[in-house]
Amino acid sequence: MTKLLQKPILIKELSELHDFVQLSEMGLASALSEPDLLDAMESANKAMTKKLYGDDDLAERKAKSQRRFESAKFHRDSEFRYLYSLAIIKLWSILEATIDEITIEALSRADECDMEFLKTIRGPIFEILFADEAGRIDFIVDEIKQKVKSSLKKGVDGLEAILETIKLSGTVDREIKKNLRELQQVRHSIVHRNGSADKRFVESVPWMGELTNQSILINRTSFSKYSLSSLAYALELERRIYRRAQVDIPNELETSYEYVRQKIVKN
Repeated sequence: MTKLLQKPILIKELSELHDFVQLSEMGLASALSEPDLLDAMESANKAMTKKLYGDDDLAERKAKSQRRFESAKFHRDSEFRYLYSLAIIKLWSILEATIDEITIEALSRADECDMEFLKTIRGPIFEILFADEAGRIDFIVDEIKQKVKSSLKKGVDGLEAILETIKLSGTVDREIKKNLRELQQVRHSIVHRNGSADKRFVESVPWMGELTNQSILINRTSFSKYSLSSLAYALELERRIYRRAQVDIPNELETSYEYVRQKIVKN
């Protein structure tokens, strides 16, 4: 029996991102009501409002609240595209960082990895020799990524190529795989083309339609689809960790994975 790898922090990170997005929407929503709130305060008790703010401060506060209102209205009318664009960038980063985290831990028990592959890793001897342990591990992970050409692969294929070197790759549900490929390509378009599709994007995710030179739809619905698929992938990684250690997968984990998977398929 192989020792269990530490469970990835992916689920915790996803939860924190989800909470942040919700709080951000709530904050923007509160800005929409701020001018009316100030007017109501002034109407209810002019003397008290002037005492609290003074004429100049009140005028300045009203001007600021109006600017915040206009900004919040813009974001609301665009379905919070700016907020969800940032969240999508973070979402893919969480996935990549989690794979790095799992790989680094697995490499501390190299005998459980693909030793034949790891023997092909080459590098500057003196730099590696004088680096600390963390530096050596980071170098190996970077070399693994270059060897398997993970950055050139679409969606989870790049992540799975890395996981294969530590004997943790596996089958990914078709719908989850499709959504995560879409997530990666949308993320790239946000970073490199400000959310506009190009020919490469259309070729990578043809099911999204002919969108060349058009803005990609980015809103709460699309983010929910990507975050739900990321959660399903996180649960799948946990299942693999148990299988890798030849330990029975907890019923709760199996039930959670199947529930999330079914939810994705139905949507």
